[in-house]
Amino acid sequence: MLSGLVIVSPHGVPASDAPAALVRSLSALVPAVVEGLLRDVAILSCLPGGENDESLVAVAQHAGCAMLHRKGLAGALSAGLESTRGDHLLVLRAGRAPAPGFHQELDGLLRAGVRACLMREEPQTWLARLLPSHSPAAMLVAPRASLRAVAEAGLTEENFAALNRALARALAQTLPRAAGSMRNMQARAIVA
Repeated sequence: MLSGLVIVSPHGVPASDAPAALVRSLSALVPAVVEGLLRDVAILSCLPGGENDESLVAVAQHAGCAMLHRKGLAGALSAGLESTRGDHLLVLRAGRAPAPGFHQELDGLLRAGVRACLMREEPQTWLARLLPSHSPAAMLVAPRASLRAVAEAGLTEENFAALNRALARALAQTLPRAAGSMRNMQARAIVA
């Protein structure tokens, strides 16, 4: 089973739009919870003054999620790892919503032995359509140990792309070479 971490950061969504972005992401995760793939979800706020944002706290309470506020993405990631229980974690940027049915594809990948995967945003430019790897990362799934290594090492930048790069390095060190480091799930795009 997976645990989920939804990251609300100033690099992903403006603070004024954070509650609506959070609702969008959480509602897209409901089918994964219903099907038993996702066991628990924590909301990680890296917004300046986010600990005082009653609207984010209200969304978290209504959804039954833990609400954690930390300064910096690495600190938030550490707190999220402490508050969740799954062996693998699904990390999603607030405001992003996986396409319907993503949980079935993800479940199939995990059952097939894929240890980590990355979902990208739906391509918005002609270059991203030609080269899907140019679309920004929106969600990743990785083993708890790999995410813990990233949190302990810290991040050079406070954004999801830096988290993705650090995770790829950590996975390269912990996964067997034959398993590969990450698998892109591009059949199910994430829309912003």
